[in-house]
Formats: sequence, C-alpha cells, structure tokens
Amino acid sequence: NLGYMFNGNIGIDLQCSYLLGDENAGESKSNYTFFSTNYYDYEKISVKNQIIRINPSLIIASGFDKLDPYARFGVIFGFGSINLNYLDEEYENNQLQDKEVVKWKMDGGMAFGISSALGLMYHISDLISVYGELDLVGMSYAPKKGVMTEYTVNGADKLPNLTTDDKEIDFVDDITYDYNNPPSSAEPSKELKFYFPYSSIGLNIGVRFSF
Repeated sequence: NLGYMFNGNIGIDLQCSYLLGDENAGESKSNYTFFSTNYYDYEKISVKNQIIRINPSLIIASGFDKLDPYARFGVIFGFGSINLNYLDEEYENNQLQDKEVVKWKMDGGMAFGISSALGLMYHISDLISVYGELDLVGMSYAPKKGVMTEYTVNGADKLPNLTTDDKEIDFVDDITYDYNNPPSSAEPSKELKFYFPYSSIGLNIGVRFSF
C-alpha cells in the first residue's frame, strides 16, 4: 500500500496485490459390472486462478492523536487468468484402458469491483502506526478467451490434430448463428461469457510508516 493524507481526515490509498486461488475440483465416479467384467470410470474437473489487483481508495479518518478510527472506500481493477483441467480415466478389471487429459487457460479482459473497509489505527509515533481493519471486496471476472494448452490420450499428444475452433474460444456477450453461413473451423469458436466470483471478506493487520 502507498497512501497520501491531505490532512488528518481525508486521504487516498493505492493497494497492489497478487491473489493466488486454491484449486476447486469436482469428481465423478462410476463403478459397474457387465458380463463378469468390472468397469470403473473416473472424471475430475479442477479450476485454479490467479489475479493481479489494483485498488485505489478514498480514506476518511477521525484524525485523533492516538486511536484513529477510519473508513476506506474504493474500486478494484484485476488482471488474471484461470486454469481449467479435465481428467477422464476408464478401467476394466482394475486395469487402465483409456486416459484423457485436457487443459485450458482462460484470460484476457479486466475484472472490476468495489471495496470497503472499517479500521482502527494506533499511532505509536509520528512515523509508525499499527492498524487492524475489516475488509470487504465485491468483484467478479469474466475471461475474454480460452486456449487449450494440452490434450493427450493415453499419453499421446493429440493437440496438433485439433482444428482452431476445437482448441480456441472467444467468450462473447451474445451469439448469433447463421446456418447458411456457418463459422469456419479455422477460427476460434464462440461461447457465452461467464463470470467467476472473486468477492471476499477478511481481517487485515499491519504496520504503517509515515514520511
């Protein structure tokens, strides 16, 4: 964070941060027997994301000498990417028969949101203060494009065999399909834009140095 106080009550703040998300995954398992052969299918889809956030804010403080309550309001701009991985394994009598791995990277576009915080600062001296604040962020992100980065079947690379519309996606607000003039396979396919949530609530504790 970098900030500037115009006086004891009003100031501005600029925060830059890197957000690395945890992996979120969903699994599907199917197990059945047919003519004395046991079949087991396993599917897993996982999503992991990262984003750089820039957060300019307005600070309104009480201006008290020691314990200084304050509020912060601002907007957030984000630039990030999302990795989506798909795994499909098929077994017969506990022996792996087929394995398919597909990986996508989705990025482009800008996330936008709002932020607010309520905090309390304790001024140890004119140069050093400690603070604690409750921080609220409301933000979502919709990527503009997606590119398949890996496609293997039983360990063999199948990505070069795919057409452009199979391995590239443009995410758009609306889609119009003309059956008399279908899109070319040499161009990225089009899919409706969808939003990933980046909202959060948290407690920040830190030290502020004044100059």
